[in-house]
Amino acid sequence: MPTELTTSAEAAGDAAEKMGYPVVMKIVSPQIIHKSDAGGVLVGPDSRAAVVAGYTTIVENAKRFNPDAEITGVLIQRLAPKGLEVILGMSRYPIFGPLIMFGIGGVLWKSFRTWPSAWRP
Repeated sequence: MPTELTTSAEAAGDAAEKMGYPVVMKIVSPQIIHKSDAGGVLVGPDSRAAVVAGYTTIVENAKRFNPDAEITGVLIQRLAPKGLEVILGMSRYPIFGPLIMFGIGGVLWKSFRTWPSAWRP
């Protein structure tokens, strides 16, 4: 998928125009790991005006979420066609040894973060 890191709302609009709509917009910051928790993801803007407005919203959300975060920019990506999202992970548990996780991905993987701490390494 085409991807471009942008550092202004106008550059985001230019990038989206170049790659085509709809797009996905994601905040880029080393201090913000879970982008959607910070309001740093926008899926589906389908016009230049929506991308420009979305850029401002995402950056404001990120600054509100973590005022000390270094904002590198906003990543613009062409929206992938519909499909099935999967997650694959591996962990080494002291009692069980190596474990492999495979399942439905997307935002649903976050349910694994709510497992009791005794289940996590």
